[in-house]
Amino acid sequence: MYKTLILELNLEESAIWNPQFSLRQLIGQRKKPNKSPPRPPNAFFLFKNNLMLAARQSGHRLTMTHLCRVASKIWENSPKELKSIYGNLALEAHSLHIKDFPGYTYKPGKKELFKAYEPVSKQRRQRAVRAVNLISQTDESNSSRFTDQKTAQMLEDAQHPHDTQIHPYYESTESTFYVDSGFFVDSEIMNMYLRLEDEAQLKSML
Repeated sequence: MYKTLILELNLEESAIWNPQFSLRQLIGQRKKPNKSPPRPPNAFFLFKNNLMLAARQSGHRLTMTHLCRVASKIWENSPKELKSIYGNLALEAHSLHIKDFPGYTYKPGKKELFKAYEPVSKQRRQRAVRAVNLISQTDESNSSRFTDQKTAQMLEDAQHPHDTQIHPYYESTESTFYVDSGFFVDSEIMNMYLRLEDEAQLKSML
């Protein structure tokens, strides 16, 4: 099977059995030099680079994706004798790497952790929109009672109802104002907060 794949690259089988490139050419150089030295290449890396250079020499340029896919298939189906050729080249490359980078030790970098995206449910998004609209209306009619800083804080709390702690005495249905911690709080907004919290609790119980 690997012979068929080699022919797809317009290469002769001898191109992989007898590499025509120097070890330095097979190792290659980074386009953008890095401060940290590169890792010594393994057998497959050298095999892949030999395929790439041989294909270029024959006028057949490959994308890296196509090259890696084809090289992987050929490598998996190639005999042990072929792999041993590049295994020996990898040993030579390792010795060369020691000379080029004395005292080198492999230090793997820390993997970045990405938090999985959790889409907001349609109901929760609608509740947040209603809360923001209500606060915006209240802010327009009572701009003298609210500072910009407190309004911004209430907008943030409305979008995160689970993190908002509501005092039980905000039960008035009238549009009155209470003083809590030095600033005015609209009872209508507080009742809205209570409804949001009750809905969230009911949902968690179902």
